[in-house]
Amino acid sequence: MAVILITLGFFFLAQIPLANVVAQAGQSNVLYSPAIQQLMPYPLFFLLINLPFIAGLAALLIFFWLFHRCNPKTIITSANRFRKGMFGWGLFSALIAIFITDLYYYIKDPSNFIWQYSADQFWTFLPFALLIFPLQIGFEEIFFRGYLFQGISRSTRSIMIGWILTSALFGLAHSFNLEIREFGFWKMLLVYITLGMGLGLITILTEGLELALGFHLMNNLYVALIKTFPGSSLDTPALFMSPPPDTQFIIIETIFGILLFIILALAPYLKKIPKQPFSINNRL
Repeated sequence: MAVILITLGFFFLAQIPLANVVAQAGQSNVLYSPAIQQLMPYPLFFLLINLPFIAGLAALLIFFWLFHRCNPKTIITSANRFRKGMFGWGLFSALIAIFITDLYYYIKDPSNFIWQYSADQFWTFLPFALLIFPLQIGFEEIFFRGYLFQGISRSTRSIMIGWILTSALFGLAHSFNLEIREFGFWKMLLVYITLGMGLGLITILTEGLELALGFHLMNNLYVALIKTFPGSSLDTPALFMSPPPDTQFIIIETIFGILLFIILALAPYLKKIPKQPFSINNRL
């Protein structure tokens, strides 16, 4: 519990710089408005948005080691070392799943992809995205599907309970996202919990976060760099802009996309999946 409280403490303290900027701009929401644009360029604003995740990740890893006297690797993977090949396959599988989903979106109506490339904005933002997103998604995956999942599963003696609760908490943690306000609380909460369930399942089956990290990173990079939409929390200079999506389509797209990802990502590792993946014995 101490590690959780300290981690969340660092997470919320790191929001102070962003809150000051938003207040200075006279805003009540975290949007890159013309008022904030006068104060700082977008990449710096993007850094401030993600500063809590960076601080939270650092605090989690450091205080996990200090309090538990254990290598932080143990909340990332059960393997002897981080499986880079599996992580890379997760990135590729996620890209394929997203591409297939968006291909249908394009065939349905090509106007869903509006070219908005701005060389200065895109290439200035690119290095920030490549450096910051791994830290941002790293915090979410390690905190929810690493530390919290193992802690809840051990305390309840049930991997199933750990899976369900951390997926629900993952969804609730995103209830402050802009999409919630734009597209409806319960529908978007279902989207986030579905993602949490899918990534949690693949973490359980492979006994590690590598595939989940790959999906999460590719998903965020794709939305930030390739195709964004009005109402997205990632208000970035992506290559394409699409119209606001239909909420029902978001739910269907999420379910289809995460199922397709699971099938693709697990294909090379089917023989290594434990025979009783939800058995607590000798696993945690």
